[in-house]
Amino acid sequence: MKNYIQKYEILIPLILFIGIGILSRIVDHLPNFTPIVGITLFIVSIWNRRFGMLFVILTLFISNLILGYGFDEVQVVVYISLLFPVLLGKFINRKSSVIIKYVSIVSISILSSILFYLTTNFAVWLWSGMYEHTLYGLTLCYEMALPFFRNTFAGDLFSSLLIFGIYDVFLYLKKFYALYYKEV
Repeated sequence: MKNYIQKYEILIPLILFIGIGILSRIVDHLPNFTPIVGITLFIVSIWNRRFGMLFVILTLFISNLILGYGFDEVQVVVYISLLFPVLLGKFINRKSSVIIKYVSIVSISILSSILFYLTTNFAVWLWSGMYEHTLYGLTLCYEMALPFFRNTFAGDLFSSLLIFGIYDVFLYLKKFYALYYKEV
């Protein structure tokens, strides 16, 4: 019975996170400003990489179906690049000091944004047909993508700090109330 309850303790929040991820992609928003990386880092940090992968793949797949996006080489690279936080999320040290924890969250968010920018725009240059296959074409592709990078960077950083911040405030309040009611 305990194992059954534990599965639902993870399943329900995971479904809620997937719903938030899907909504963040289908409602009107700044291009590339989504909480996908922040949620992924949180899931991997709190649970494990398997749930992080499941979140990314299901969120992208379902939202792409709703948005009517095809599945081509560029989309494969988008999926892969959004799996980088799954690999990097385990480097968030939750047991260290608050400063070290948040420095690692900020660093990994920034690194995830940079990796997404570099890989997805290289894929756009390589397969979209929008740019010449020259050094000038590649440079132009990266230059034209800078506004999207700014939004990716801001969305990744904001969502990561917000999600971990809310969680840490909740843990602090839980400890505070436990101490308060223990003394009363």
